[in-house]
Amino acid sequence: MGFGYKRSDLRAMAQAKMDDASLLLDNGRYSSAYYLAGYAVEIGLKACVAAQLSAETIPDKAVIRDIFKHDFKTLIGLAGLAGALKQRQDEDG
Repeated sequence: MGFGYKRSDLRAMAQAKMDDASLLLDNGRYSSAYYLAGYAVEIGLKACVAAQLSAETIPDKAVIRDIFKHDFKTLIGLAGLAGALKQRQDEDG
């Protein structure tokens, strides 16, 4: 018996939110577009986190709690993208 979302489900959900955000943006609904785009990023980061998890290992309870937070910095770290983000920030800086 499975539970939760598969990585492919999360990726599809993130894309659907981005598609909706694009439609809202095209129709001048900027605040709603901004909100949905942020939600899409959060779901996309959770898809990246899912790729880091092993099906044969039970993650630490703190990691599980962090996955369900709505905090980009935490999710970026869990997704293994903190180093790439820092490098990009340094290049743009």
